[in-house]
Formats: sequence, C-alpha cells, structure tokens
Amino acid sequence: MAIIKIIICDRIRRSQRKQIFSHLKHLNSKIVFERSRQDAELPEKIDSSIQYTDEEDLRISHIGIF
Repeated sequence: MAIIKIIICDRIRRSQRKQIFSHLKHLNSKIVFERSRQDAELPEKIDSSIQYTDEEDLRISHIGIF
C-alpha cells in the first residue's frame, strides 16, 4: 500500500476535491479532517471561476485526505 501526501494550494473547493478523488479508479480516499473559517466574512461577490455547493463548502479552508 502506498501513502501519497499531496499539498495543493489553489481555488478548488472541498466539493470538487471529493469529486476528483471519487473518479480516480483504484484509489481509496477519505477526508480525515477539515478546518472551517467561521470567524471571517465571506466576500460579497464570489468569482465565477469558483465552483462550490454552499456556504459551508466556501468556508472550508483546509482539508486532509487519506
């Protein structure tokens, strides 16, 4: 079994990461932690290039995938 650690800093939200990993055959993945930013205001306008499912998805700032 191989363990791969990936650190990615980009504009892909949690929901998109879950979708990407679900399409990778022969790879079992699981989100093992999430950090949410409840203390910060969201911008009034979200750039149209950002795909998200809801406010919670926008507020997730860090995730760990195993």
